[in-house]
Order: sequence, then C-alpha cells, then structure tokens
Amino acid sequence: MSDDALSRTTAPVGPRVNASPAKRPGRTTLLGRQATVTPLDPVAHGDALYEATRGEAGDQLWLYLFEGPFLERAAFDLHLQRAAASEDPLFFAILDRASGDAAGYAAYMRVEPAHQVIEVGSILYTPRLQRTILATEAMYLMARHVFEDLGYRRYEWKCNALNAPSRKAALRLGFTFEGIFR
Repeated sequence: MSDDALSRTTAPVGPRVNASPAKRPGRTTLLGRQATVTPLDPVAHGDALYEATRGEAGDQLWLYLFEGPFLERAAFDLHLQRAAASEDPLFFAILDRASGDAAGYAAYMRVEPAHQVIEVGSILYTPRLQRTILATEAMYLMARHVFEDLGYRRYEWKCNALNAPSRKAALRLGFTFEGIFR
C-alpha cells in the first residue's frame, strides 16, 4: 500500500501531543489557602502523625497500606525515615496551614517521565484530614503540580478494590474508574 493510500485509510488518533519526557518530581513545597504539601520530614512531622494514627480508630488507617499500624514509636519513626529517603515513592506531608501540624501524607509513585505518567498513592489521611477542604486542596495542589509544572499527561490513583472510602474520594476528586487489576 502506498503512503498516500495508507494516510487516507488510517483513522485519526487525535491531535499531536508533546512527546518529550515530563520532569521528575522533586522535593518541593506546594502552598494552598488551607494546605501545605511539603517533603516528608520525620523530625518535623513525626509527632503529629504518630499521635493522629494511634488507637483503635488509627489502626483502621493502615488497613490498606503496606505498613502499619505501629504500636511503638521507634517502628513508626523508622517507617517515616524510610519514606522520607525514598525517591519513588516520593513522600509529602500534608499540613494544616492554620496550625502547621501534619495531618497526613501522600506520595508520587510509579514515576514514568518518558510516558508522562505518574501515580498518587500511599495516602494516609488521619481522621482530622478525612473528608475536609484541606484534603481536597492537598490533592488539587499535587495534581496541578504534576500537570502544570512537570508536564505529565496522566495522573493515576489506584487503591484496593475493597477500600470504599478511597474509591469514593477518587471519584469525588474527578478520577475516572477504569477497572480492577487482578
């Protein structure tokens, strides 16, 4: 088939997009009206996060995460140290600007600059952060940074299929359900 014939029979795939790699996220601070998203610092954020994740209600926060709950402070501190040192996932604390206290954390992960794809995950929202304007703004700040500053085209949120609160939050924030990984 000639090039002319091929071009006439090929279906359009949409407008051309910038195919250059996106930038890797770095340890930067994102300021909002209510929230600050800042690189996770075990010393600065450890006390508030540890206190907010303790007890029976706190134990439920870890149900769908890979680590925790942490019964001892030393184990929690080690967890935060490993998280803060990691490049992928790259962890950020979510701070309440009014108090300056850490109320949760989230990470950029599965960072693929060549494909302009990045995921937000390892999300820990303490009860103080859950279902608040602060939580919404933190996710907005992270998404805006990915699209506007770093040049990604795809921002993914994955969670355990049984994690109804996370699935509900993702839909509320504008993510589209695309299926279940097995």
